[in-house]
Amino acid sequence: MITHEEALRWASNVDEFKLKVQGIATTADLSRDQMVAAVVGRGTPEITRFGR
Repeated sequence: MITHEEALRWASNVDEFKLKVQGIATTADLSRDQMVAAVVGRGTPEITRFGR
């Protein structure tokens, strides 16, 4: 198990880590979620084959 203090010591951005632990989403999190939703929402791409 990793302690909170150890996680803080290894965090690349301590302030952002503290916000995430509190359950607060950053604008970077929201942007990432929007990009994922856009990609996932597309579904499976249609494959077009030549010669048919």
